[in-house]
Amino acid sequence: MRLKSVLLTLLLAAPPAMAQPYETYEPTYESEPTYESDATYESDPAFEASIYTDVSVAPIGSEVPDVSIFFDRLAQYGNWYDDTVYGFVFAPADPAYRPYSNGFWKYTDYGWTWISNDAFGWATDHYGRWVWRNRWVWKPDTNWGPAWVQWRVSDNSIGWAPLGYDVNAYVPEVHWRFIPTVHITSRDVSRYYVTSDIPRYLRDTRPIARWNRHGNYRWVAGPDRDYLTRNRVRVERDRYDAREIGRLDRQQRLEAEQRAQQTRVRYRDRMRRETEVRANLDRRRGEVEKRQIEQVRQRRQVDRQRAPQRQVEPRQTERRVEQERPRIDRRQQEELQRKQELEQRQRREVEQRQQVDQQRQRTEQRQQADQQRERQQTEQRQQAEHQRQQAEQQRRRQQQGEQRQRAEQQRQHQQEQRQQEQRREVEQRQQQQRQQQQRQQQDQRQQQRQQPRQQQEQRKDEQRQQRDERKYDKADDRKDRDDKKPGNGRS
Repeated sequence: MRLKSVLLTLLLAAPPAMAQPYETYEPTYESEPTYESDATYESDPAFEASIYTDVSVAPIGSEVPDVSIFFDRLAQYGNWYDDTVYGFVFAPADPAYRPYSNGFWKYTDYGWTWISNDAFGWATDHYGRWVWRNRWVWKPDTNWGPAWVQWRVSDNSIGWAPLGYDVNAYVPEVHWRFIPTVHITSRDVSRYYVTSDIPRYLRDTRPIARWNRHGNYRWVAGPDRDYLTRNRVRVERDRYDAREIGRLDRQQRLEAEQRAQQTRVRYRDRMRRETEVRANLDRRRGEVEKRQIEQVRQRRQVDRQRAPQRQVEPRQTERRVEQERPRIDRRQQEELQRKQELEQRQRREVEQRQQVDQQRQRTEQRQQADQQRERQQTEQRQQAEHQRQQAEQQRRRQQQGEQRQRAEQQRQHQQEQRQQEQRREVEQRQQQQRQQQQRQQQDQRQQQRQQPRQQQEQRKDEQRQQRDERKYDKADDRKDRDDKKPGNGRS
């Protein structure tokens, strides 16, 4: 009976040709689809609700003002290179890095929000998209979201993987993360990751096309509360910090705008490349929206057609199934063949990507070796220049020391000459003084020798004077006597 039900479902659904083993969905950015809000679908619970759910809670803080902010902030955790399709992308230092693996989920006002433990997760897990280019690389943009992932669910399992820029975005099967639904709120969710038989989980799960919307903001919401309740998961809204989900406060926004003005000038080539690829990515987003809307409408039409068919009698159903069995088998074979061709094409693309990546790695290794050699040569030149400068400085210091020594010696010599001159002057003055003293002594001795002679002469002079005076006195006395005589006529 189960086989008949499956065959009938394949007959009535008539799905379009598969581009890959499972479907992916992408949000809308340009126009808003119109859906009936009261429609329900019993066959596929993933489409029970409208694709977009209007929420009244706006994201806290602000998003980053410009993609140039990421260039410097993420450079220490990997490298940036120019991809032929996506422009400049960020490649983590670990080539085996898997996005949305190192962290845990919180159920917030915005839906399921990924809290990353990676140092760069605040940017790569809430802005831009991860794309597979023979390894995971991150294409930045300024559209914020709680987590840019695609979801798949079953009755007791849930899984997620990075959401690319189009519905056919390639994701390696082994890079899907599946866990038992009851552990979705675990802080150590990585311990529950399924590590084997991933294709079976992909076959047994169905995609979720559920998004939240607030004004111009649109982001992935993830599984709703009804699905979690059916799987006995108790969910309460968790508190969160703006920094851990990549949102900026007012001061951080102003600082980011100031840095963006500088980085836009420094990375003008990258910004020019960003402008070139951005138009193509926006066009692909528009195509994704149209295809997503069309797929939802087809699902709803199929579900409406299934309801009357459930009332067909079992015999008629069996007869119709038997009649359509060859066509169903043929279609299954065609689908299997297309799937095999797709897998072969994907393997070839993977091999080509691996070759390109190996060549790029070899080129990077050569560049790194050249850079290492240039750094070593530069360091050697700098070291030699430093040694030369040190030698030159030492030689200059020696010359200056010798000059100071010669100047000091010359100063000492001049000082000694001045001292000698002073000593000679002192000696000359002393000699002059001695000579003067000798002359004085000679003068004194001469005076002493001449003094008795002078005294004799003085005595002689005094004696002559005394004789002269006595002579004069005698002459006067005679004259007086003569005058006094009587015979003299004088009286």
